[in-house]
Amino acid sequence: MARGGFLSRITNAIKRVWSGPERKPPGPPPSVPPTIDYIDVDRWRAEWNEYKFPRRYGSFKKHKNLIIDWDEGYNIDDPDEQFEDWKMYLKYMLAGESEYRRNDPRNEFWQYTGMDPGDFDWDAWRSIMGYSRAKAS
Repeated sequence: MARGGFLSRITNAIKRVWSGPERKPPGPPPSVPPTIDYIDVDRWRAEWNEYKFPRRYGSFKKHKNLIIDWDEGYNIDDPDEQFEDWKMYLKYMLAGESEYRRNDPRNEFWQYTGMDPGDFDWDAWRSIMGYSRAKAS
C-alpha cells in the first residue's frame, strides 16, 4: 500500500505540472458601483473641450473629480444627473455665462442643482483654478 500512495502522489504531481495551475471556473463579474471611471468619460471630456478653457483654469480631471465628489456628497449617483451637473458647472461656474457671481445663490448652477453655494469647497475650487490667496502671517 505504501507504493500505491507514493506512486499516486507522483502521478498527481506530474499531472499538475503538465496541465498547469488549477483554474477556477469564471464566476459572475463583481458588481461595481457606477463611478466616473466607469461612466462614459468621453462625453464629459467632449463637453469640456467645447469651451476651450485656458490652461490656467486647471485640468479636466481635477474639475471632474470636484463635481463627482460634490455630487456624491449630495448622494447623486445617477450618471446622467452627474453629467447634467457637469454641463451646468462648465457653463455657469467656469465659462461665466451667468449674470450672477459664482457664489451668488441666484447663479443658474445653484438654481439648477438646488445646492447651496455655502456648502461648496471653494478652497479646493480656487486651488484647481490656480488662484492663490494671500497668506496671513
